[in-house]
This record gives sequence, C-alpha cells and structure tokens, in this order.
Amino acid sequence: MTATSNQDYINIPESDSENAALNPNSEPWTRLRDGGSLTVHPDGHAYNYSYGPKGLSGLFSNQYTLWCVIFASIGGLSFGYDQGVIANVLVMKDFTERWPISPFQEGLMTAILELGALTGSVLSGFFADRYSRRLSIFTACVVFCIGSAFQCGAWKLYHIFIGRAVGGLGVGALSMLSPLYMAEISPPELRGSLMALEQFAIVLGVGRYEEALASLAKLRRRTPIEAKRDPLIQIELLEMRVEATLLQRTSPNGEDLKPHGILDELRSWGALFTKKYRARTAVGVLMMVFQQWSGINALLYYGPILVKSIGLSGEKVTLLVSGGIGVVQFFAVIPAISQIDRIGRKPLLRGGGAVMTCSHFVIAILILLYGADWPSHSIAAWFAVACIYTFTASYGVSFGPIGWVLPSEVFPLSIRSKGVALSTASNWTNNFLIGLVTPMLIEYSAAGTFMIFSTACFLAYLWATYSIPETANVSLEEIDAVFGTSLGKDDDLVRQQFKIEEEVGLREIIRDFADA
Repeated sequence: MTATSNQDYINIPESDSENAALNPNSEPWTRLRDGGSLTVHPDGHAYNYSYGPKGLSGLFSNQYTLWCVIFASIGGLSFGYDQGVIANVLVMKDFTERWPISPFQEGLMTAILELGALTGSVLSGFFADRYSRRLSIFTACVVFCIGSAFQCGAWKLYHIFIGRAVGGLGVGALSMLSPLYMAEISPPELRGSLMALEQFAIVLGVGRYEEALASLAKLRRRTPIEAKRDPLIQIELLEMRVEATLLQRTSPNGEDLKPHGILDELRSWGALFTKKYRARTAVGVLMMVFQQWSGINALLYYGPILVKSIGLSGEKVTLLVSGGIGVVQFFAVIPAISQIDRIGRKPLLRGGGAVMTCSHFVIAILILLYGADWPSHSIAAWFAVACIYTFTASYGVSFGPIGWVLPSEVFPLSIRSKGVALSTASNWTNNFLIGLVTPMLIEYSAAGTFMIFSTACFLAYLWATYSIPETANVSLEEIDAVFGTSLGKDDDLVRQQFKIEEEVGLREIIRDFADA
C-alpha cells in the first residue's frame, strides 16, 4: 500500500529503543499526520495510531462518536441508579413504617446487590470468551431488567432482596463486559476518556468487512470511497482481520475460541497468578480494593444516615445533602474525561488519594470534637458536609474513572477477559463488604468509620505513588513494555499475532511507513 500525497511525514532523531518501547510518543518515533496520526518506530516493529485529538475535543470532533456515547450511557445510568437509589429508600418514611428493619438488614439489603454483582462479574468472563462480548452484554441487560421488575413490583420485603440479587447479576456482568469491550475497541488517545464514565458502554459491533469499513469511516469522517484509501482505516481493518484469524487458529478444529472442559477453564484462571502476570493482577485487584475502601459507596448507600451522624437532621435536609453527593460526582467526572489521557493516570490517582485522605480525616476530627453537641456547632457540621463534597469531587476525577480504566488495559490478549473479570470481582467483593458493615460501623463509631476510610485513602496514595505504572497513551499491545516484560516471549498468542500480521500484510504497511 502506498501513501497518498497529502500525508506529512515528520522524521525525528533516534534514541535508544528501550525508551521507545516504554513511551510511544518519545523521540525515536516517526509520525504520519492525515487528520489522525500514525506513529511508527524506526525499526518498523512497533507502532500506534490515533484518529484525532485527545479528551473532550476528540469526543466532540464528530457527531457519530458523540451520539454513540449519549445512547450507550443510558444502560449504565440505569444500573447506577439501582446502586444508589437504596440510600434514600432506607430513610423514606413510607418504607420505614411498612418494613422496619435492623442495621444488619439494612446492610444486607444494600449488599445483596453486590453479592449478585460479584457472581455476575465472575461468570461474565467465561461467557465473554465462549459466546462473544456482544451477546454477553445483551444477556446481562435482560437479567438486569428482570431484577428491576422484581423490585418495582415488590409487595413483601423478600421480593426486594430477590430483585436486588438478580439485578446484581446483570450489574456485575455489565461492569466487567463494558470496560473490557471499550478497552479493546478504543484507540489509545481516547481510551481513558471513553472509559472515564464506565457507564458509557459503547458497544460497536462490526461483522462483515463492509460493516466494519462503514463504522470506521464514520469515526474518521470519511466517505466510503475515501475510507478505502485512508491508511489508518486500512490498518484498523487489517487488525480486525488479525484478531479474527488469531481466534480461529488458537481454537481446536478451527472453531471459535472456547474453553474446553473444567481443567482448561481453571488453567486459564490460574495464569493470572503466575510470575509473569502477577504484577498485572495485583494492579487490577488492588485498584478495585482501594476504589471501594475510599468510602464512596458508603456515602452513596448510606448518605442520609451519614449526614445524620454529623448533626444534620430533617428528611429534606438529609436527602438534599446526600443528593448533592451524586451531583458533585457527576460534574467532577467532566474534567476527568478531558484530562485523563493528557495528565495521565498516576498523577490523578496521587492527587485524588491525598485530597480524599485529608477530607475523611477532617470529618473524623470534627465528629470527635463536636459530635456530642452538634446543634451548638452548625458551622462545623456544614464544614463536614463541604469535606464530603471535596472527597466526592476528588474521587470523581481519580479513583472513580481510573478504577475502570486500569484493570481493562493492563492484561494481554490471552488473559484479558479473565483479568478484567477478576478485577471486577474484587470490586464487588469489597463493595459487598462496605454495604454490609457500614451501618454497624456508623452505629458503633461514626468518627472511627471516617478514620478507616482516611487510612484506606492514604494507603491508596502510597500505592499509586510507588506501585503502579503509567499507562496513558500507551496501546494495549505496548502495555507489556510498561511492565518490563518481553512482548514476544511472554505471550504465545502475541507470537502468533505477529505471524498473522505478516501474513495479512499489516507489518508490510508499517515497514513501508518506517522506511519512508
């Protein structure tokens, strides 16, 4: 394939190849600009590409992408509502008069959604590989609707428990499948922005060559004729062909890639804990541990109860303050969308961890000092509310969105679905624990509850500072270099992928660009 006349090559001086592997935007790369950009290493063995600018400008660069985000967000908003609505239900007068429940029952009613979600997230890894991402997402939506119907029509308390458990299966599956699929279809320059709102589950199903070409042409704002001459689209199409061929060749008898037997399934899960993948697994699991123990879902589930613990009373006041938590989080995620790929994951996590630590600590101190006589210290109570909002905003730009980005981009192709499933299972396990124990912790010591969250946030800050790699603007294939492993030696699927790339002509195109 030859380059068209309007393409602009920029040759940049070479430096050592190790730095190039770690940072695809560093000096030893050659750039091709034609609306988007193709970045090629001088040796022709590594490359990445983008369809346009980063952040909000990239998302709003064409109507097609914008409407994909808007419509895909609807499903996520639904299960987000199912998670958060329980906070206000538990303190509503109609509910408490009809079904007076103990703190343990409050915790169980909240946490049973997470228990179902834990099960759904683990099972979805198996179904995603066996049947496809697209069918698994559709099935999860159906299960979620069944659970919602149970809750909506409940006339006995156990109906709500059943509905939340069934709905949790769908929520857990979607929380794993959505970021997995988004990570696999997103270019590096927009991957963080597209996944910053985890609920923006953009499902772009492409099948035949013509369908794939049409979809990519919309993303690049090209006519069908222009799309056939666009080098970036041709590279993307060849990558799809490589992926399909790889799945076919790595399965028995040329069938779709499917686990065959219990031992094969267990072996694929066991690979997550081998030496070469252990660091990645730790990143995925601990990301979700710290996300949950930051205390965000304690506020979402028990916001009105926590507000009462800092001296504010009255149903309207408590609902208003707890509702403000959701509003603050919504607006906080907007700068995350625009900056997560510009600033990087690590600086946002460190800054968020530091601010969240201080916010919880100040609230705990205020409760210790003024908790015995809140009516005489209303200013202190409202200052505590300000700290809650500060924490929520910090979470919204750091551990909230990045908690779904990191686990989806650190695993290689061979174990990606299992790795994301395990990470999501970690999320729902800790989510379940938070939902179960928070009412009892608040009843025992409100100050101690916030001190626990402050300690967890401080540990999260240390972890973000010393343990996680920076993955911003790094393609999924180049993540291996970030972890200091050899792409060609560590993953059999990658070796086969390189071979197929040669066969279909993808590597030849890249070498042509490198030689230009």
